[in-house]
Amino acid sequence: MESGRVLDRRYKLESPLGRGAQGSVWLGLDLVLNRPVAVKVATLHRHPGQGEHSEELNRRVERFRKEAQAMARVQNRPHVAVIHDHGEDGDILYSVMEYIEGRPLSAHTGQGRRARLTGESGDSRGAAALCQRLGQDCARLLGPDHHRVFEACREASRWKEGTG
Repeated sequence: MESGRVLDRRYKLESPLGRGAQGSVWLGLDLVLNRPVAVKVATLHRHPGQGEHSEELNRRVERFRKEAQAMARVQNRPHVAVIHDHGEDGDILYSVMEYIEGRPLSAHTGQGRRARLTGESGDSRGAAALCQRLGQDCARLLGPDHHRVFEACREASRWKEGTG
C-alpha cells in the first residue's frame, strides 16, 4: 500500500498509523467532506489458479464486513472511533472511521509487551473486574454471534503464536 492511493475516488491514504492482524490503518482524507479519517485496509491476495473467490477469500471478506458492522453498533463511547463507511475497491477492503488523535496503545505498553494489569500493590482483582466488564460489553454489542467472534480471536491468537 502506498501513500497517495485513493479508494473509491473518495478516501486518500496519507500516512500509515499502525498495523494489525487483518491489515493496516492509515491516516486518510475524506475528499468529499475534506476531513481527516482513519482508514483500515486489508489486501485480498488472489492467487493464480485458485479462482477469484476462494473459500478462504470469502471468509476474510465476511470477517472484515462483520467487524465493520460490530463497530457500527458501538455508539457514544469515549475513546471509540465511530465508523463512517465500509467497502471494497479492487483488491482492497476498507473501513473508514473517525480519526481520533492520540498515542497508540503500544506507546503505553511497549511494542510486543503485554500491558500490566495489576495495581501498585500487585492486586489483580481490579484488572479482572475490568476485563469481565469489557467482555460483557463486547458480547452485548456483538449480539447473538458474539461466541463466533471470540472463537475467531482465539484461533487467530493460536495461529499467531504458532500453536494452531
